[in-house]
Amino acid sequence: MELCIQLCITMLGKQLIQNNLFEIGIPKLKKLVRKRKSELTSKQEEELNKTLKSYEKDHFLGPFVGISPEYMEM
Repeated sequence: MELCIQLCITMLGKQLIQNNLFEIGIPKLKKLVRKRKSELTSKQEEELNKTLKSYEKDHFLGPFVGISPEYMEM
């Protein structure tokens, strides 16, 4: 009986604690780090956009490929 209790605690504890940490905790931590980075870059982009003229902003846009790839993907 004692072995059964120890195995239950080990198996359930591992599943509840370790899996929740990896499946819930780490993605939330990554999201927080990504959010902090995007806040810093967005502030820099706002300052850059204030100083650039419209034709300079257009220079940084990606090339227009058309809507065919999106249509084919759907």
